[in-house]
Amino acid sequence: MARRKKHKQSLGSIQAVAKPPQNLTKMRIDARSLAAGGNVAAALELMASIVRMQEQPPARDYAQCTLYAWNLGRYRESRNYCEESLQKHGKTEQALNGLMLSCLKLRDYSSVLAAGQGLLELVGHADSVYAIMAYASVGVRDFEGAQRYGELSLTLKDAAAPAVPPQEFPRRKSFDPGKKARNIISFSLFGQAGRYLRGAVRNALLVHDLYPAWTCRFYLDASVPEDVTELLRELRAQIVVMPRPSSSFEGLGWRFQVWDDQDVDFCLIRDCDSVLSLFETHAVNAWLRSERWFHVMRAGYAHSDLILAGLWGGATGMLNDLYAGYVQSLTRSATAGADQGYLRKQVWPVVKQNALVHDRVHRLPGAEAFPNAEFWPGDGWHIGMNEAAGSPDKQDLLLQEYCKRCPSLGRARRVWHFSVGTLRS
Repeated sequence: MARRKKHKQSLGSIQAVAKPPQNLTKMRIDARSLAAGGNVAAALELMASIVRMQEQPPARDYAQCTLYAWNLGRYRESRNYCEESLQKHGKTEQALNGLMLSCLKLRDYSSVLAAGQGLLELVGHADSVYAIMAYASVGVRDFEGAQRYGELSLTLKDAAAPAVPPQEFPRRKSFDPGKKARNIISFSLFGQAGRYLRGAVRNALLVHDLYPAWTCRFYLDASVPEDVTELLRELRAQIVVMPRPSSSFEGLGWRFQVWDDQDVDFCLIRDCDSVLSLFETHAVNAWLRSERWFHVMRAGYAHSDLILAGLWGGATGMLNDLYAGYVQSLTRSATAGADQGYLRKQVWPVVKQNALVHDRVHRLPGAEAFPNAEFWPGDGWHIGMNEAAGSPDKQDLLLQEYCKRCPSLGRARRVWHFSVGTLRS
């Protein structure tokens, strides 16, 4: 009898907890405040308790849990919240989007494609969804699907780009290989991540053989270890020291300042972790012979943005205030793809009017095949590839002497990076 009574009391306490309190709205506000203050783990714990308190939690509560778990890198947890939301509320845009991006991080590409297809059925054509599905298609070795989805993404992005009046392009200045200080390969560098520090050194070394008519320039701040900065100077790279950024992702746009430099005639915009290659120089030289003002490269199945922020360039004189415009475009919701979004909306409408576009995968009007692409290395290699992820052992071997002199270079680590999609509140 006593045991039965105890059980009844326990059940009553559970029912009391299960009954939603009156202050759920305040708890949700508190969770958002915690997240805004940087304590995302506490925000997730609070939102998870809100979900447990309700017999039928609304979809928006699941969406917040998904967001916080995803931002913490707890992708299995974020996927679980999406799946539970779908079970209780059916297909919603937030749940399918969260599921797609969570599975992407988990490399469950079949589930990415299934969630993406469901999302397209719900919202219609969406360039960002097609871009993610192109990437996932490569993961399941469906290269025809990757090409198809990439072309759909690019076509939609081009159609959505703002219309601008036709520009009058004067005859482009001639490229002078004897003035290498006026021909700049521009990089942004900040932080202490090995993939970027080591990539910067690799590029500063390679430029002398692959681009003898060009000079590397690194826009960097005090977050870059001093021994790396000094090594880059020793390798005859130009160094432009920047103040600490005032907003997130501002540093991505530092390299755009080269467009307004009166002492520069030609510039290439590159990523530090994407190491220069001989095959890239073939494409750049083809562009220089073309007399077009700008050059755009898309070399991989996942290259479904109109301008990849680290694979383009041009002659100076037709683009002005690029960096200032980029900084002005940044908002609190900016993501790691902010630079490509800016280029798509503000720069592509001008660039596409007088550009040589090399695209290895997508058959779009005006694009040309890469020269000598049939001789590219196999195993998924492409121009713009992250060497620290694709060939870490090779990078270790090539940099071992420099790592002894420059401890901040550390050792390469196998990493995976993807930034085409993101979750937002």
